[in-house]
Amino acid sequence: MFSKAQVSVEYLMVFGFALLLLVPSTYFLATYSSESKDDIAVVRLRQIAYDVIVAADTIYTYGGSGWVTIEIDLPGNVLQAYTYTTSDISELIFNVSTNAGETELVFFSVVPIKGSYQMDPIYGPDPVSNSDVFSLFDPSKEIGRGKHTIRINQQANYVEVGEP
Repeated sequence: MFSKAQVSVEYLMVFGFALLLLVPSTYFLATYSSESKDDIAVVRLRQIAYDVIVAADTIYTYGGSGWVTIEIDLPGNVLQAYTYTTSDISELIFNVSTNAGETELVFFSVVPIKGSYQMDPIYGPDPVSNSDVFSLFDPSKEIGRGKHTIRINQQANYVEVGEP
């Protein structure tokens, strides 16, 4: 017959084995979930960039003084959204915080686009003039997640993209 001590030891061994399986699986699930969250944010930002660039191209093609507003739903990990324009091409850039650190998502437009707010110069190995960098959102305020209205407005020789 079994003694009480033997039953207790067997119970502890079963409980320990279950715990041994539960801890790594919980870690795996949490890691996978956070990576999925980053992937979903990137897909949402790609769709936002596509919508903005297509609307800017349409407004620029029509000419005149047209404008359109679009509703976007920003993910919470967007740190900054700005444009950089050269003589050849315009870039719509999102600074994003991910599990791997900060990264930039860059989308190109053949239409010259500029954000509504001029930004401070960007320093690095290739300094950029602040006359070329414009933010879509007010730089003095934090970009919040959720719904935002973006106005895409035809100017003389470019399209302005930003808050109305």
